[in-house]
Amino acid sequence: MLELQDVTVRYGKHLAVNAANFYVAKGEVVVVLGANGAGKSSLLKAIAGMVPTAGGRVTLNGQAMNGVPAYDVTNRGIALVPEGRGIVGRMTVEENLRLGATPPRARASEAGPSRRSSTSFPGWRSGESNSCKRCLAANNRWSRLAAR
Repeated sequence: MLELQDVTVRYGKHLAVNAANFYVAKGEVVVVLGANGAGKSSLLKAIAGMVPTAGGRVTLNGQAMNGVPAYDVTNRGIALVPEGRGIVGRMTVEENLRLGATPPRARASEAGPSRRSSTSFPGWRSGESNSCKRCLAANNRWSRLAAR
């Protein structure tokens, strides 16, 4: 499903990621671990199309992703959740989920994100006007949702 072959990321002369390789099958969970400055965020940003690769190949379902704009990477099914829970705190949970459901495949069912979220996180119910900051104090797991 997602494959990286010798992916390299550079910021000017600085080498952030050197020839990373891995394969993630459908339904599989992969964890990227490393010390501060090891290139974890750079690797994820390269997969998400937020920084260019200096070498190697990123493929999703057999399609090359190198050079694909970040908005199109999202439309194809890859999303990067910002570190620090980069959500819009003044918006409600429902509004944040709708904002995250902007790709056409996620919008196909208007109730889709809400239905999946209320099933995954029964403490939150669609239609309630809970602010995100208040909900995060009780349960921050929902912020990791990504359109599937």
